[in-house]
Amino acid sequence: DAVFDPPLTQDDWRIAQQDVLNQMDGNVARLIERARQTGYYPDLDPPAFNLPGGLVAPNAEVTLDLPPTRTGEIYYTLDGTDPRQAVSGGVAPTALRYVAPLVMTATTQVKARLLANGQWSALAETTFRVADQPSSLQFTEIMYNPPEGGDYEFLEMKNNGNSAIELANATFEGIRYTFPPNTPPLLPGEFIVLARNAAAFAEKYPDAPLFGTYQGQLSNDGEALTLHDYKGETIHAVTYDDDRGWPVSPDGRGDSLVLVALEGDPDDPRSWRAGTHLNGSPGEDDPQTLPASWKQ
Repeated sequence: DAVFDPPLTQDDWRIAQQDVLNQMDGNVARLIERARQTGYYPDLDPPAFNLPGGLVAPNAEVTLDLPPTRTGEIYYTLDGTDPRQAVSGGVAPTALRYVAPLVMTATTQVKARLLANGQWSALAETTFRVADQPSSLQFTEIMYNPPEGGDYEFLEMKNNGNSAIELANATFEGIRYTFPPNTPPLLPGEFIVLARNAAAFAEKYPDAPLFGTYQGQLSNDGEALTLHDYKGETIHAVTYDDDRGWPVSPDGRGDSLVLVALEGDPDDPRSWRAGTHLNGSPGEDDPQTLPASWKQ
């Protein structure tokens, strides 16, 4: 406002934005054409994916289509390697010839090229992340009322499924936490631990991995915890309590709540027990019994 008279408005910004977008229109095509003219880009366009990559539903079918007016064979890999051998230019031993849609059952990187009359196309590549079934992610340990105070709370989750679970931009209800956009998928068997206070957690559990810290506090009287995915759909939920049949020692006596019935109702107190280790075992499975040496 100190520079322009009259002051610029939002309408002025929209005009400037559109001007920049207009100047960028067609830049990709012009860059590719210039690269082709100088020998830095193949004459053949790459195969086209029917899906843009990113998060897809379980068993989503990915097709690879020939460029318009082109014939030839499409070769692809699923291990991150190039379908074309680097030195000889032949078909790489890891490459597969495309004959049918690819069914996505786990996070997969696909790289593909068209081979026509001995000439390779440019490389097409993308990564598909499969959204697992919500029940595969479970809250497995809850330290909701540590005797030292709320700063020592933690919440543990585990992927008990067979494929990776997408947590990017997932949001909690009950505590305040949103997973960052660059959160890697949680692989089968992996844990993820959130705590209320990072310094207190590191002091008490120096060897335990901590992913992030939440705001708010786990209720000492029990509450509902819900994790929503980036679309707002429920990934997992639990309502714990400190009475009505729930284990009592996690309520201020140093134990954590540990899930024992993976296939049961998480809201049923019979699905939970007090942790084997005093102060809990964040980031690892809780043993069913104490080591024999501890009983001697």
